[in-house]
Amino acid sequence: MKSLFFECSIEICKIPVKVKFYKESEDDVHVRFYGKLSHFLKSKDDADVYRNPNTYGETMEACIFNLKLYIQRFKDVDKVEANPHF
Repeated sequence: MKSLFFECSIEICKIPVKVKFYKESEDDVHVRFYGKLSHFLKSKDDADVYRNPNTYGETMEACIFNLKLYIQRFKDVDKVEANPHF
């Protein structure tokens, strides 16, 4: 079962991006978290928009850690694309 756990807004190189964190579980023991971004970004050095950041984690902390890795890869933003599944 998937449920919205937390929602927030962040900035990546001054670009506002909304994030929804979901909690997914089959039972009370097997739980994982993941985030969805409202927009995907492209750096000047990238060939295309980076659409599938790894924002999964067995804990919320792991999920946020992976989101931070995605954010830190951007030093500039050349293109912004809306996430049609947000």
